[in-house]
Amino acid sequence: MTSTGLVTPPPRRARRLRSGQPARRSVLRQDRVALGLTIFLGLLVLVAVLAPVLAPYAPDETDILSASQGPSAAHLLGTDALGRDLLSRLIYGTRLSLLGPVVVIGVATVCAVALVLSSVWIGGRYDRFVGKALSVLFSFPGLILAIVVVAIVGAGITGPIVAFSIAFIPYIARVLRPVALRERSMTYVNALQMLGVSGWTICVRHLLPNIFPFVRAHVTIALGTALVDLAAVSYIGLGVQAPAAEWGLQISTGQADLLAGKPWESLTACVAVLVVVIAVNILGERLAAAAQKEGR
Repeated sequence: MTSTGLVTPPPRRARRLRSGQPARRSVLRQDRVALGLTIFLGLLVLVAVLAPVLAPYAPDETDILSASQGPSAAHLLGTDALGRDLLSRLIYGTRLSLLGPVVVIGVATVCAVALVLSSVWIGGRYDRFVGKALSVLFSFPGLILAIVVVAIVGAGITGPIVAFSIAFIPYIARVLRPVALRERSMTYVNALQMLGVSGWTICVRHLLPNIFPFVRAHVTIALGTALVDLAAVSYIGLGVQAPAAEWGLQISTGQADLLAGKPWESLTACVAVLVVVIAVNILGERLAAAAQKEGR
């Protein structure tokens, strides 16, 4: 409030971060590792999209005479027990292996952000109710929930995606809640309220963009966890079903050859999972560090 009785406009920070884009460009320009990892993950998405073009064989094309062979000129990563080309299955497996975690974390993030922003804005009984509901979900193991859902809807990718989408909501919400509470207490929020700006507008156009760097960082890390969880469900036979190509399923189906001293199928799928998880974890940690630095 100025000496003339007029309400001062919201600080520059609220307007500067409204879109979230300047902060994102700054991180990638200043951190070459983060930029390189972002490009790498983008290339993986491109591989998934262009799988029919990049794969040398169809993922379900069998050749019993070439079964369980090691790497060769015809099959760069070898073949599985049915003679299917492992490189082709690895490339096609990128689709389901990446799509599942993206859907899980996307749905969980939207729900978590909506719950966090609404609870810190409304407060009171609603805030306490949301907090208790998230605590209940947090105490329920995601894998157990996935098994329950699969028992109801049947094996396949749909059940685990639904289960883990629910299970990841409290994990993301618990990280974002302190950040949202701090942002809610900023003076520019009070200024906007005094100007008559609606709570919906403040949350969507100011609070959300200002907590976006933290959302982006922790969602990136959560992608790696979701990838491992979905691969584990497929590994135990409750997720993606054969003959579909998916990394967790390939680890499982390659066990027989692994015990026979032919580890190529399980090994290549394990390396693929490991590389992606390490990449998203490092990228997430760097984005989190940048968000912490910016929030100071």
